[in-house]
Amino acid sequence: MKSPNGSSMRRKGIGVGVALIVIFGLILGYLSADLFSKIQDSRDASKGRNIAEVARVSATDMGLGENATIYYNRVYTKCNEVSTEQKVADNTNIGKNKNQLSEIYSEWNIVELTSDKLVLQKNIDSYSPDYYKVGTHDDGQGHIFVAVYTYNIEGMEVLDNITSTPIELVYSGEREKLEGGIIVKGEENLYELLENYDE
Repeated sequence: MKSPNGSSMRRKGIGVGVALIVIFGLILGYLSADLFSKIQDSRDASKGRNIAEVARVSATDMGLGENATIYYNRVYTKCNEVSTEQKVADNTNIGKNKNQLSEIYSEWNIVELTSDKLVLQKNIDSYSPDYYKVGTHDDGQGHIFVAVYTYNIEGMEVLDNITSTPIELVYSGEREKLEGGIIVKGEENLYELLENYDE
């Protein structure tokens, strides 16, 4: 005859064993789910890198299409202004990819390239064509006159007009300013300034 205590102990032992198995199963399930999640995240990140790489390669290999527009953005750093010129792409540009266009436009930065648009930009350390410089001009015969200079689209200074006002007639303080060059924007401001130096 078995003792009641032995049977009770066996049941407790089985109960504890079942409880341990359940706890072990839960821990194993949690660890498996966590590991699966990390593997999935790694795959997603890898897929994202692959998509970004494909996009980068595609942008490099993309050719400029017919009737595409080319935008030329000139940034004039001395006046902090931008002028934009646009043209329709011609046969020298059509079908060219980013690397080929970089060679054609070596002085420009390619800001954007799609099949129907090419945006180029370059910084010019000068003033835009909206500006004038009032300065001096030596006629080569010992005579110096007040003169007006303009700026072309590439920011180059161009002699525009030599006034009939000799520098000797200008007050000495103003002479120094003129020798350094006085920059003004727009024709109205230019004419106002020139009135000061009229004979």
